[in-house]
This record gives sequence, C-alpha cells and structure tokens, in this order.
Amino acid sequence: MGCCTSREAHVGAPLFDATNAFYVQADGHFGHSFTAHDMNWAKWVKMEHPSGSLDSAAGEVRLSLCDPGESGSTGVLIVAKIDDVHVQEQDVEHNDDWGFFDNDKETSLVWKVQRTVTLEDGEGNTVGSIKATYQGTAKAEKEVEEREEREEGSRRDGDTETKYTKKVRTKSVEYDMQIDGKPVSIEHGLLNRGDKWWQSDSDIAWAQTYTAKGIHPVSKVEGVLFSSQYQEVTMGLDQVLVTTEAGTKCLACLASGFMLAYWLHPKRVEDDAGEKAMKILQDRCGWSFGF
Repeated sequence: MGCCTSREAHVGAPLFDATNAFYVQADGHFGHSFTAHDMNWAKWVKMEHPSGSLDSAAGEVRLSLCDPGESGSTGVLIVAKIDDVHVQEQDVEHNDDWGFFDNDKETSLVWKVQRTVTLEDGEGNTVGSIKATYQGTAKAEKEVEEREEREEGSRRDGDTETKYTKKVRTKSVEYDMQIDGKPVSIEHGLLNRGDKWWQSDSDIAWAQTYTAKGIHPVSKVEGVLFSSQYQEVTMGLDQVLVTTEAGTKCLACLASGFMLAYWLHPKRVEDDAGEKAMKILQDRCGWSFGF
C-alpha cells in the first residue's frame, strides 16, 4: 500500500528554488525499501527496491512522492538502475608452503570492478549516470596447524586443524558521473585511512561524505550540486543525509547521493572480490570446503 499516508507525509514535491534536505532510512531491518524524510522526519519520497538487495545483484530503485498533493507529480518520477558486480582478475599469484603434515596455500588476487548506475525519469529518458571503478587486492589463505593436546602430560602428535581466511583491500575508487549530460565530479575521503594506512585488510569506514560539484544549471557557475553523508547510528537503522542545492534536479540528485553513499560503497564489492579469491584457492585445493 506504499510507505505512508497523506496524514503523516510531507505534502508536495521538493521546491525547485530551495535547498532540500532528506534523511533516507530503510523501512525496516529486513526489508530493502527506503523512505526519504524531511528535516522534521515527515515521510516525503518513497525509494522502493522491487528486486531486493543491490549488494551484488542488478536491480533498480524507484522514487515517487509519498503525497503528491496538488503538484501533479504522481507515479514513479526517477528510476536508478544498477548493474551487477563482476570481479575482473588483473593478476593472480600463488604461494605454497609445504609442511610435514600438509601444505599451506595462499592466493593473491589483484582485482577490478566497474559498476554503473543509470538514472531515468518517469518516461524512460536518461537524466544521469554514475560509473564507479574500484581496484584493489584480495588474499585467500589455507593454513594447516598442528594441534597440541596434552593427555597425562604427553602431546598427541598428528592432529591438525585447517583454517581458511580472506583479506580484501581497496586501493583506488573513481566515480565518473553526469547529470543531464553535464559532468559532475565527486569528492570523497574513502581512502583517507589515517593511521590505518598500513593495514592489509579492509578498513574503509561506512561513515563517509560525498560532495558533487559541477556547473549549476541556473547560475552557470561551477559549485556544489548536492552532498550525501552516510551516518552510522548506534541504536537503530543507519541513514543517509542528502542535501540538494536550489535550482538542481532535486530527485535525480537525491537518487545519486543515496546510491553513492549506500549501494556504491567499496565494502560491497570487496565482499565479491574476497569470494573470488577464495574460489580460486578452492579450485587449487581440488576439493570443496565451506567458508
């Protein structure tokens, strides 16, 4: 029946000549649809995910107003279509350590992922796009360790334990974005790791700010078009704050900001890269194991 009723919703479409701010939050812990609220937490824009999670799979997000009021803006106004995740192998190296009981194995993968979001209006016309390119490394390890169990003061030899681990790290992130055919640059701090720069495992925080800059469609001066910020919440559901500047295509900017902060975060493709490295290691071991 939709996310809200007219009694609890922000009435009407976002104003073209005003700055608009949206708090985007999932409708529940186990669903995959979201609602954008105004600053008073009145429900404003439905952001439905008919295909479910977009972690790795292709799908779309459909934006429509909770209560169009007299604006006449009914039905789906913006559709954000995203393709699936395909991990490209740039380089693969193996390092095996032969031991007395069994051999340790290690597979290192240099990977690349490109993911594209296409924005369409309610009539199917393309109004924007985002191409995200990620590159990094992944390591999958099989380690065989001898257990030391003592019974009446003596160690029982020959008892081993096998462990499988994987580590993934993103080395670069690039966004190629357009709105109405005009280039938009994205500023972010995803790779500003501070004192964690030396770690080999993933360490990119979810909480990030993305700033989109381009030629303003009205003033024709370069400046900020929108910003989005992923906010981690201690109790409850995480949220994305999207702020769109006056004179911009508000709903297209809202969709872009949400997709950047939520579905295009590097951690989502890192999961796939880690699984790719583990699958290569599994094939080398010659038998199936659970992970």
